[in-house]
Amino acid sequence: TSGKRNSYKKLVEFARKVVGEKFQGESGIAKFKLLERSVAMAIFQEYQRVLEHKNEKKTTNRQVSQFFEKYLSFFENELLRNPRLLYYWNDENQMLQDYFEIDTRNRYDWKVKEDEKKKDINEKKTKEKDQEGYKPSEFRNPLRQKIDSKFFEKIGIENVGNN
Repeated sequence: TSGKRNSYKKLVEFARKVVGEKFQGESGIAKFKLLERSVAMAIFQEYQRVLEHKNEKKTTNRQVSQFFEKYLSFFENELLRNPRLLYYWNDENQMLQDYFEIDTRNRYDWKVKEDEKKKDINEKKTKEKDQEGYKPSEFRNPLRQKIDSKFFEKIGIENVGNN
């Protein structure tokens, strides 16, 4: 593992050197923010373009339809959930969403924003349960738990999953 640490340190040093040279001082930070915003805008434009092609190409060709769905799925389940992209889409000062068609905004809200809200709610519930001191076995199917405990009793182990 020593070799991995050394190569990681070298990589970090190199990245700092490269970024430090190009983005030093306030003007460098401003350049970096413009670059980041431009990349975010390009990603959102590609998302809209794919969505428009999908809606435009109302086709019975199953392969084409599946291709667009997979492409959109990648955007909606992976790429657009990046915290920086969420920031650029929603933040009051950035509001890149205002540059896009209403259909794009509606789909984004439905597929990305609503899922993020659900995810936040589930994380909050899990935290609350953690603070209450729940046991994971509480969420197991009772029938499955009964079958498991009988199996473990047969092989001589007691109180598994019943803590």
